[in-house]
Amino acid sequence: MHEIWVSEPWHGRLFNLYLAVVACILIVRSLRLAWRLYSFSSRKRFSLANIRDGIVTPERLVESGLTNKLCDAPSATNGDPERHSPLASEPVPLPLAHAAENKFAYLWEGYYAEARSTKSLAVLTLLLSLLVVSYGAYATYLYESNNRNITGGQALVYAAFRLLDRFARGLLVSTAVYGVAIFFEGVLLQRRRRWNHFCGWLRNRSLY
Repeated sequence: MHEIWVSEPWHGRLFNLYLAVVACILIVRSLRLAWRLYSFSSRKRFSLANIRDGIVTPERLVESGLTNKLCDAPSATNGDPERHSPLASEPVPLPLAHAAENKFAYLWEGYYAEARSTKSLAVLTLLLSLLVVSYGAYATYLYESNNRNITGGQALVYAAFRLLDRFARGLLVSTAVYGVAIFFEGVLLQRRRRWNHFCGWLRNRSLY
C-alpha cells in the first residue's frame, strides 16, 4: 500500500484522498438515515384509540411515519379488522393532524434532499474519475517510461493498467454511493406514500 501511494503522482494521491473522504461521507449519511428511518427500539405501535384520545403526540406520530410503524388506517380495500370498529368513524383532533403533517413534511424533505445530494455526489465522483484518468494519462505514461527499464510499448501497457486501476476505484466508490442513495430514496418515497394515505384518513375524521 505504501509503495502504491509513493508511486502515485500528486493528482493520483489527491484523488485517493477524495475517495476516502467520499467513503466516510457515505458511511456517516447511511448510518444517519438508517437511524432516522428504522426503529431500533421496542416501542409498540400505537392504536387508533390512542390517536382519538390524544395520547399520541404529533412527534410520536411523525416518528412512527418515518420509521414505518404507523397503525393501519381503516380502508375499504385492505380488510383491516378495525375497519368495522366504532373507532374508524370517530373524529380525531384537527390540530394533531395539522401539526403532524407539517413536521413530517419538514423532516421528510430534509432527508430526501440528503439522499438526492448523495446521488449527486456519486455522479460527481464518476466525472472526477474520468477527469483524473484523462488528465493523468500522459503524465502516467512518462512516469512509467522514465522509472522502469522497459520499452515504450511496455510503458504504455503499464500506464494503461495504472489508469484503469484509478478509474476502477472511482467507479467502485461512485457505484456504492449511487446504490445507497437509490435505496434510501426508495425508502423515503414509500414512507411518504403510506403517510399520505394515513393522513388522508386522519383528515377525513378530524374535529373542526
